[in-house]
Amino acid sequence: MAKKERIRKEKKVKERVKTKKHNYYKVEGDNIKRERKSCPKCGGGVFMAQHKSRNACGKCGYTEHNVKPETKKEVQEVKQETAEKPKEEKTQ
Repeated sequence: MAKKERIRKEKKVKERVKTKKHNYYKVEGDNIKRERKSCPKCGGGVFMAQHKSRNACGKCGYTEHNVKPETKKEVQEVKQETAEKPKEEKTQ
């Protein structure tokens, strides 16, 4: 019996997208300004990704949630109200 020839498909090579780090900096005169926030755990040079509701580090996974100033005030007010109210004891 004759051997069958296998027809091999060409493998598709995915091109790797490089990060555009030149977009993370802005030059103002003689100074360089960082456009994105650096990760506090990893240190300088590791930028955090900007999402709608959070900033996340792709290296260590550190996440900071963005809270609107209005909601911060509301949270503080609720904390103050609960701290001012005396605790009611249940007696039966």
